[in-house]
Parts: sequence; structure tokens; C-alpha cells
Amino acid sequence: MAAVQGEHKRRVKNEKRHVSVATVQGEYKRRMKNKKRHVSVAAVQGDHKRRVKNKKRLVSVATIQGEHKRHVKNKKRHVSMAAVQGEQKRRVKNECGTCTLLPIHEG
Repeated sequence: MAAVQGEHKRRVKNEKRHVSVATVQGEYKRRMKNKKRHVSVAAVQGDHKRRVKNKKRLVSVATIQGEHKRHVKNKKRHVSMAAVQGEQKRRVKNECGTCTLLPIHEG
């Protein structure tokens, strides 16, 4: 009886959230996957936060994938976060500062 009660509570919660059945199903699937992987709840929460952040940034999945690859590479190289930040700044400068590449430019 308790299980039925719990299920009903969950259903009501999902109804209040106004999400589709597919979304609920997807969330459940992800939860089960994490459970199988023995991932802590904190890690799942962090993962979710990251996903939401990426969604807000409106960047393609490929970009996110590339960034993740770079992060992993930096982690392997034991590079400090400050160094990574500096590298990123330099990259951005090179991208937008086309005038710095021209030898004619004075200033």
C-alpha cells in the first residue's frame, strides 16, 4: 500500500511541474542509469547543474563535447585553473584581434 501511495505522490508532483510524460520517463531512465553506475546524489546534482548552464548558453552539443575534451586534457596535464583561464583569454584575443596579425597596423 505504501508503494502505491508513493507512486501517487510522485505522479501528483510531476503533474504540478507540467512536464510531458516523455520527460518524466527520460528522467527516470537517467536516474536508473546513475543508480547502476553507483553515482552519488551530489554528483548527479552537479551534472544536472552543468546541463542547465549549457542549455542557457545556447551552444551546440558539439561545442560542449569539445570543451569537455579540452577540460579532460587540461586535467591530465595537471594545469592550474588560472593557466587555463589565461589560455582562454589569449585564444579570444587572437580570434577577435585580426588587426594584431597585420604588420601594417600602428598603435
